[in-house]
Amino acid sequence: MKRMKNYFWPIYKSLEDEFISTFQYVLCDDLQAEVYSEKYLDILLRTAVEVEALSKILYDIAGGPIIQKDSEKYFDNICLKYLNKTWLLDKKVLIVSNTEILFEKSENKYLKPLKKADEIGDRAIRWKRAYQAVKHNRIDNYKKANMINCLNALGALFILNLYYKDSEYKLMNDAEVNAFDLSQGSRLFSINISKVNSFDGKLEPDVTAIYCINYSKDFTERWSKKLEELNAALNEGIITNQLFIDALNTGEIQISDVGDVGKIRDVFGDKFNDILGFALKKVNINDFIATREYRAYLNK
Repeated sequence: MKRMKNYFWPIYKSLEDEFISTFQYVLCDDLQAEVYSEKYLDILLRTAVEVEALSKILYDIAGGPIIQKDSEKYFDNICLKYLNKTWLLDKKVLIVSNTEILFEKSENKYLKPLKKADEIGDRAIRWKRAYQAVKHNRIDNYKKANMINCLNALGALFILNLYYKDSEYKLMNDAEVNAFDLSQGSRLFSINISKVNSFDGKLEPDVTAIYCINYSKDFTERWSKKLEELNAALNEGIITNQLFIDALNTGEIQISDVGDVGKIRDVFGDKFNDILGFALKKVNINDFIATREYRAYLNK
């Protein structure tokens, strides 16, 4: 699906700024988490509308089954359910990191705002129940438009925005990895990252992480070639060593055993480390490792 101009991120940022502007009137701590107001009502409604719209677009981007009638394309038990199943968005964690928010309770500091957002009725996550309640009966449910529900709704919208932007970053060294922006442009939240550091991509990332950091594809390809070079240097060091030649002559080992590290170690003992060290030095492994590069990409 072709990406159009991103109209969603500026709206999210505006909603986030409006939420933060309430801090001049409200002390944001656990005791005030249930504070409600007309402003929070407005933010909750507008944020949830954005969640509805963006979840439907992401459903298509993620390859959800085609639904002919838009009226049957429900944002929650169709779109979000598919996204949660496909990208595990319901497991993604946000850390409330704004220094003006003084939460101490873990349920307020660490959010999974899309967990059970795909459910309906009483099974749904609290912020979504609040949204549905004030949308259909504002007078009786006014108090549900509170600070913590707004914060969770904004968290849900933030995650959806990150997956819509689908940004990938090239990180040139370890320093850039350590400096990776965990806020991703938010003034409210920080994300979890999963440092995979796998050459074959088979390691399972942390499901709570929104971004993964792994070696770049270019470095992985160069590493594969460097390993071939290293193995060749190591094998050369082994088969030209007198200990190996003697073991070969006595039948203790076969030429085909060169790649069997266990048998080779039995023959060489501690001297194997010397041969390995020489091979590593010969292929300039330390200089090569210093050129490692990374990429940061969405955890899908």
